[in-house]
Amino acid sequence: MFGVLVLVVVSLALVPGIKATTNAIPHQVADTSGRPALPQSAERLIAVLDSDQLTPEYISAIQRITERAETTQGVARVRSVTNSLVLIKNGLQVGATPPVGPRSVLPLEVPLVERAQMASAARLGSGDLISADGRTTAVVAELQLGQDDEQRARTAEQFQEVVTSEAEAAGIGITSHVAGYTANAATEGLRSDYATIVYLACILPALIALALLRGRVPCSAVLAAGGAALLLAAVLSTNIAATDVGLLPADHPIAQGNRIVDERLHGMIPIEVEFTGRPDDFRKPEVLARLDALANWLRDEYGVKATGLSSTVRDETGVITGVDSVPPNPDDLATLLAATAEFDDGTFLPNIVTDDYSRTRLIGSWPNRGADAVVSMERRFDRIASAELADTGIVARLTAKVPTAEPATEALNNALGILGALAIALAATLGLLGFWARHALHDRERWLEWDDDADDDGEPEPSSLFARGAGALHGHGLGHRHRRALDDVPS
Repeated sequence: MFGVLVLVVVSLALVPGIKATTNAIPHQVADTSGRPALPQSAERLIAVLDSDQLTPEYISAIQRITERAETTQGVARVRSVTNSLVLIKNGLQVGATPPVGPRSVLPLEVPLVERAQMASAARLGSGDLISADGRTTAVVAELQLGQDDEQRARTAEQFQEVVTSEAEAAGIGITSHVAGYTANAATEGLRSDYATIVYLACILPALIALALLRGRVPCSAVLAAGGAALLLAAVLSTNIAATDVGLLPADHPIAQGNRIVDERLHGMIPIEVEFTGRPDDFRKPEVLARLDALANWLRDEYGVKATGLSSTVRDETGVITGVDSVPPNPDDLATLLAATAEFDDGTFLPNIVTDDYSRTRLIGSWPNRGADAVVSMERRFDRIASAELADTGIVARLTAKVPTAEPATEALNNALGILGALAIALAATLGLLGFWARHALHDRERWLEWDDDADDDGEPEPSSLFARGAGALHGHGLGHRHRRALDDVPS
């Protein structure tokens, strides 16, 4: 059992290395320029709510989840249809309001279905949060930066409790899922698989041998069999679950939530395009028109409906004049930007453009089709953006955060291989020690028989390696476990 205990200790030491992650594609480099920067994006938890009908009780449940999530430890910001914006027209002025909830200033006679359609079609961020029929909605909780795994797991647990309790309290048959925390769930699953494999390959056979066979099967044989099983598992598990699309079983609650977000909303993979230029570059109509063309390309080619400065001023122009384009007049653009700066008490604009207008971004989402699909999108966009912005000095960079199990599965394979090799090495060591002890005791018995019959003529005693070793074993009381084996050895 000593060998099995060694394997258990080593396997526990290898567990932390089995960890799925959320990778930024391409890899993000920290900005050290010292220039104004946009707020960094963090990991997200997504509460997916689904109901048979859009009712005031359903909206109240969304509002309560939003309010409670905002006070949850570890959550930096919460978005839902009760605090995201749609555009409204006030005479010749443009404003913004949440489509539903207590903060909405839409007329009471506007039905909920029409409000849902407005939010789904809007390009101020609410389109990612509600389906066109209003029956599927999402509450997105952005986590605080700098949290470790334990803190994020605790925040996810508290968020899940908030969503579940409020959905049940609504009493109208709301189905809830928490999506977006795929990497941590995949980590737990892979670690569980690892523990199961080690248990079935080594621990269970050892317990059976101890309880039923009562030591008649050598420990070295049990370890050798377990080591071979672990090595076989390492070979067979190569590249299993390494795809970043199906990290979790289809019936896993998080996988179900992810699937709903991908199918009924805009998708669970956050897409961000950051544009970097010179101060005041993004106050120019001709520059925003080019950014809007790139946003339209993403929409037409990939279905990404992004929120950004260009899309916002274009929609504002459409609301006021009916012309769906970025205004070509700098004064008109300046008026719209001034109005946009007032949205949501001044908190909307800083999320998409810096104070000196040298950086801006598009924010959207996309269904999870794997890291390879994101890489392909990024490369195509890079070529299109380079051509579109060639003479402006503006640099565009598309990034996405995709959950992947590849490092975890590689660590899993390595851990199984290490344990398998260690088990076989222990088995060989114990086998050699047993062989040496058996033959040493045999030589000692022969020496004792010779010693009883020896004459006093000074004939030297046997001095073989086995005999001397047996004497050492006898002197330290270590040979008694192997004496039973001598009964079957001929004299």
